[in-house]
Amino acid sequence: MTVRQGFAAAMNGTAVQVGSAPEGGTDLWSLPEQRSLPDIVAERIVQAIRIGELKPGDRVVELQLSKRLGVSRAPLREALQSLAARGLVEIRHNRGSYIRSLRYEDAIGMVALRANLEGFAARIVASTLTEEVLDDLARRTREMQEVGQSGDAVAYRELDWRFHERLCVLSGNEHLLTAWRSISNLVWLFLLSHPDHERAVPRVVNNHEMMLAALASRDPDFAERTFRGVILRSAFIRYGIEVPPAFADLVAAVETAEERFVAAKGSGGG
Repeated sequence: MTVRQGFAAAMNGTAVQVGSAPEGGTDLWSLPEQRSLPDIVAERIVQAIRIGELKPGDRVVELQLSKRLGVSRAPLREALQSLAARGLVEIRHNRGSYIRSLRYEDAIGMVALRANLEGFAARIVASTLTEEVLDDLARRTREMQEVGQSGDAVAYRELDWRFHERLCVLSGNEHLLTAWRSISNLVWLFLLSHPDHERAVPRVVNNHEMMLAALASRDPDFAERTFRGVILRSAFIRYGIEVPPAFADLVAAVETAEERFVAAKGSGGG
């Protein structure tokens, strides 16, 4: 079941199962996942944001949403409080709840952190890269390109997301992955606020190919600089602003990566 189908099922009143009975062959000591109703409701709202059913700035109408989900307003309010703590929802006194719209300062801070986390992950992966891992990341990029060209924006964003998440998983650093996931929802809000991401499939795919080439070089320094610079530059392009002086040298490093990438393609090496 896709993310969109899962959310649609919930919206149409399909019963939500909390935990499930062990299936044949399940480890005797593996307990089914136990989740509270507010947690499930919060997950549905996150899915709705990811697929664009709820957009940054939208007001959450509690009565309407509770009816669609088939729950009372109490678990919905608890879910909204949880999402507010995660930075996805704003609860305004006497005005209700809204899907958060990222301010410029918040977005820049989030992007800077993400760029550094993925840069460090790329450093680790480049030093231990196998052909199998490289082929997997290349396959993910090709799939993302095909879906992007088909016009399925939801699947395209998801595949792009999974590529970057996979990099962090491959780093083997649990603390890095936890930090990356902690800002994941803000990244989604950022992408949804800037639809240029869907309109710029060739540029995004080119960035991925350039990052793959940096990993393939197996040069940790080069891989880190490339990932960090590409992520920062892409964010500033989406905002349509000049690169702030504090990030100028980091973004400039992308030019070297581009030169090496173009040279490699020209010689048949990429």
